[in-house]
Order: sequence, then structure tokens, then C-alpha cells
Amino acid sequence: MWLVAPPGQVSRQLAFGETFMKYFALGRGNPNYDWHSFDFDKDPARLDDLRSLPDADNPDLSAFHGAGGKLLMYFGWADTALPPQMGVDYYEKALATNGVGTTQFMRLFMAPGMFHCRGGIGTDRFDAMTPLIDWVETGAAPEKIDAARVDAGKIVRTRPLCPYPQVARYAETGSPDEAANFVCKVP
Repeated sequence: MWLVAPPGQVSRQLAFGETFMKYFALGRGNPNYDWHSFDFDKDPARLDDLRSLPDADNPDLSAFHGAGGKLLMYFGWADTALPPQMGVDYYEKALATNGVGTTQFMRLFMAPGMFHCRGGIGTDRFDAMTPLIDWVETGAAPEKIDAARVDAGKIVRTRPLCPYPQVARYAETGSPDEAANFVCKVP
């Protein structure tokens, strides 16, 4: 549904884009706006100021860090709404901008097989809030996040989500469907 819709429907990408253009992007809402009328010579400049609202792309997190902030990001490797490399690129730019101590206040967790925020064939069910709260309250950065794959209401697989660039590697013993049998390693 994100990219290819069933007959007679529109993809989520198109629906989001149309809604954004009709009701937000070009000033006063216009429910009759036709995205085919977008003028590539004039309209992109009209969106410049607006682009800064949803585009959190400044890798300089010094003020955030200085205020004691902790940033836990996660991204699905199978995200069809946003390119997964987008999260990796931002993280790497933040590391380059803020230096080697960045991992003391920022972590990225990539979820194999997960779509946009949830869904997909990977372990897409996890609690990112509790590790973030613990990090803020205790100062201990999360070394992994436990994740599960749920099918028909039953947990069928668990895996650790590892802080990027680490990945979960099977320890060659025990069930490959149990997180306890995986370790986080740099590939």
C-alpha cells in the first residue's frame, strides 16, 4: 500500500503527498488542488520555508547535548515511506559533526525487515521509550533493545536491535528464533 495500491485506490505515498499539498504546503487549504498542476519552475521555492519544519536534518546537536538531551532513533531497514539510508546518513553526519562522544547522547537502532515504524517481516514490536527513560535517569546508554515478531497474536521470533553500526549475529547455538542466542557485533 505504501508504493503500489490495489486497483481503484491510491498508494499511501500519493495520499500523503496530495493531502500535504492540498491542505498545508501552499498556504490556505484547497481541497480541489490537483497535484498535476505543480509548477516545477515556481512551486519548489514556495516550499523552502515550510521544508524546515519536518526536515530535522541539522546534524549539529551541540545545544541538545549541552542541555542534557538523549536521542534514541530507530528505523526499519524495509521502510517504504522513508529510505532507511536516510537515518544512517543522519546518524553518521551527527557523529562527524559532534565527535566521538556522540554515542554518549545519541543512538540509532536499525530494525531488519521492519516497515515504516512497524510492520514488515522483521521483529517490529519493541519498546524504545523505556530504554530512553532509563538512559536519561541512570546515564546508562542502551546496548540493545529487545524486539519481537508477532504473528496471529503470538510471539514467533525475538531479536536484539543493536546500536548502529552493530548488527545481531547468531551465536551458532540454540534456537535462531530467540534473542538470547544473538549478540550485537560490528560487521
